[in-house]
Amino acid sequence: MAKVFMLRELVGLEAEEVCRETGLSDANYWVTMHRARLRLRECLEIRWFNQSKTKKEICHA
Repeated sequence: MAKVFMLRELVGLEAEEVCRETGLSDANYWVTMHRARLRLRECLEIRWFNQSKTKKEICHA
């Protein structure tokens, strides 16, 4: 999952190029990107923006 996200967001490859490089189908690519963004958001919320809140408090907000 991290490799797909990095190829897209850090390296700047287009979706088609990432799919070709990783062997993912188009649908699987978008699902993987969605999940990677959700995990990044969760990580930022827990470790960056809401340092005083616990993971449980954030998930139930």
